[in-house]
Amino acid sequence: MAVKFTNNAATTLAAGINSSATSISVTDGSVFPSLSSGEHFYCTFDDTTNTEIVKVTARSGNTLTVVRGQDDTTARAFSSGDKAELRVVAALLEDVKTEVTSTLSVDTFTSDGTSAAFTLSQAPSSEDNLIVFIEGVYQNPGDFTLSGTTLTLDAVPPNTRKVVAYHVSAAVSGNNLNHDQFTYSAGNAPQFTLSIAPIHENNTQVFIDGVYQQKDSYAVSGSTLTLDASPANGATVEVMTFTQTDVNTLPASFVSGLTQVTAVGADHFMIFDATDNALKKSLVSDVLESATSISTSADATAITIDSSENVTFTNNVIIPADLTVDTSTLKVDSTNNRVGIGTTSPNARLVVSDSGDSPVRFISSGQATNYFELANTGGSAMVFSNNNDLVFGTSNSPTERMRINSSGNVGIGNTNPNGFRLYVDSSSTGKGLFVDAQDGGSTALGFSGDGTSTVASFTTHDGKIYIGSENSGGTGSNGELRIEPSTSERMRILSYGTVAINCTGPAISTSTALAVLGSGTQESVAIECRKTSATTSSSQRFIRFFANDGSTSMGGIVGNGSSNVQFASISDERLKENIKPLTGSLEKVLALNPVSFDWKDSGEHVEAGFVAQEVEKVLPEYVTTDEEEEDKLKGLTGGMTSGYVSLLTKAIQELKADNDALRARIETLENA
Repeated sequence: MAVKFTNNAATTLAAGINSSATSISVTDGSVFPSLSSGEHFYCTFDDTTNTEIVKVTARSGNTLTVVRGQDDTTARAFSSGDKAELRVVAALLEDVKTEVTSTLSVDTFTSDGTSAAFTLSQAPSSEDNLIVFIEGVYQNPGDFTLSGTTLTLDAVPPNTRKVVAYHVSAAVSGNNLNHDQFTYSAGNAPQFTLSIAPIHENNTQVFIDGVYQQKDSYAVSGSTLTLDASPANGATVEVMTFTQTDVNTLPASFVSGLTQVTAVGADHFMIFDATDNALKKSLVSDVLESATSISTSADATAITIDSSENVTFTNNVIIPADLTVDTSTLKVDSTNNRVGIGTTSPNARLVVSDSGDSPVRFISSGQATNYFELANTGGSAMVFSNNNDLVFGTSNSPTERMRINSSGNVGIGNTNPNGFRLYVDSSSTGKGLFVDAQDGGSTALGFSGDGTSTVASFTTHDGKIYIGSENSGGTGSNGELRIEPSTSERMRILSYGTVAINCTGPAISTSTALAVLGSGTQESVAIECRKTSATTSSSQRFIRFFANDGSTSMGGIVGNGSSNVQFASISDERLKENIKPLTGSLEKVLALNPVSFDWKDSGEHVEAGFVAQEVEKVLPEYVTTDEEEEDKLKGLTGGMTSGYVSLLTKAIQELKADNDALRARIETLENA
């Protein structure tokens, strides 16, 4: 619905009216605008005491058809001779603003390759009020149809092609877009008579066979359009013409003769400045002096709305209540001192909200591709930088302290942690990595193999450090601590306390404290012991053994500081009782069966030795049976060596005694 106005429209009521009358007679109705369907103007009734604003929807001679009590006024009775005038009121200005801002609409679509119909944001009055481009190419009005808000192209555009539609609705002066179409004949002057006369080339758009023509390629004089060059024979020339230059401003004559400017609120006045042809809303405390100017105090603040609908604030802008930008872009909650972006209900000092996963992005000037973001993705908060790495620094410079690179590696004191999940460089900062368990006994540092449970840990308690393997299982491979240099297992501590070196744990008896396995060859060394401070003293023990009570030494493996090493058993007289000389040693020695043999597994040949089962019959105390082995294999104890030597010593002594006795008898016989 278009609003209308005329200059100096002032008359009086021809007869008195009550508060409900809608058909009103005036003395001279010709001073008011003529109205067509859908048009209106505002009239103010004034008896010098009270005023009422009415909306006039029709005029027939001196009779007005009105809607009573408009623009926050109340319908009331008036007398014959009271003023009836067309004044600038807030409702009129609001209608002008609405009509101005709704004049031109632009709709953009992307073709799906299947449909030729597109729905516009509003309905143009005809195809002449519609300009259509496909990928920037102008479309002739004959190439599409219009029905209400539905634009239908004669042909379906290819998939992903951009379709842009410009359409103009009724403006202040009515239909301001006109369309002319011509077909050029060769030999004629390139001149065309338009249906209306634009005031300038800028008020026209010219297309030849759909190709837009630059403004400097033609001229307009009245209703005649002249091209600089003749088009091809049969070419279609289309001209879009706008009837007026400005629909956003009022002519300067609009306010001539007015005696007042309408107030909006207590201290708000809307005025028209003929100097720069713009509407201005001023916040003033002084009185109005003339139709086009007001007297303001020194600290007054003004708002200027120019012809392009730009709003300029002369001084500071103070908003005493909440500030809302559209429905959700920005909300300033003045009651709770909160700001919301993307939400109208901020529950903190600053809330940034989005229906998707859009982040809060910080970008330095001139660094559009390098930025820092705070985001919420899939319910998880994220902080990241678009410049590959996330860098943390301190001091004003700043100095880099930590970096997370694009691969997820973390460097502390190192700017290139490639190849390491965590790289701590302490070359210039002291301690590289320090973990403190304050409560003592808690896990200071833990490691997980499956991402859920701790499988290894470092624990501190009472000044001690504990290295543990944690697993809910019992024996076997559960709860084991393994050492694997170069990915090959070399040592393990089993859950039951056994230490296995170069051998697997589950096959080892739970009663075994230490199991050591060589490489399996004759030359392999299972255990090597060195005493760097060894001397020639035989007391320099490499390994020492104790009795079950832990107080009595049973012996050890010792060296003489040179090339000899031996097993030494404790044989101190002070530790023994019931000491008696041996008897029958020769008999026992003669009962033993020294043999040579070959080992089955290695093929090693032994020149002299014994069979355990045979020794057991003579000296069972020197034979042991491994009860943990399935076959219960028998072996000779270390005592067999010293015991056998003892037997041999006694046997020699006995033989010597016998020999001495025989020699004496022989000597006696010879002397006889």
